[in-house]
Amino acid sequence: MLEQGAGQRSIGILAGMTPPFNHFEIASLRDRALFEIGAKELTHSQAIRVYASELALDAVTGDKSFNRVLDELTQLCIAEDYAKDLYDFYLLHNAWEDLQYQGEQWYLLDATRDNIDQLIRDRVTAYAVAWQLEGQSGSA
Repeated sequence: MLEQGAGQRSIGILAGMTPPFNHFEIASLRDRALFEIGAKELTHSQAIRVYASELALDAVTGDKSFNRVLDELTQLCIAEDYAKDLYDFYLLHNAWEDLQYQGEQWYLLDATRDNIDQLIRDRVTAYAVAWQLEGQSGSA
């Protein structure tokens, strides 16, 4: 944020902190920094969407493997009572697992052993790209 020109006091203090960190002090500074920059609080569903999109972006940028991200998105889908926005990842994960161990799956019509890895890459990438486009349009 400092590199982007944010000069608020709390952001500067946060940036200059060194270990050992005190959780409560950092949490307080974080809250003040967010207030100072006018950040709006997200609803639960918005926060889940942001987190899921950041996970997808981690796969696209190579920070995490696609399969690791797929597993995390699947667990998030389950934790969120099979959220519609994440359900495709749940299906992909189960299709991938079945194909690894059984050679056939019944979750996705178009998924085979030959194309499941590419389907995962394509769908995780599409999710990350959609998030980036939403963020650029300001509707995120």
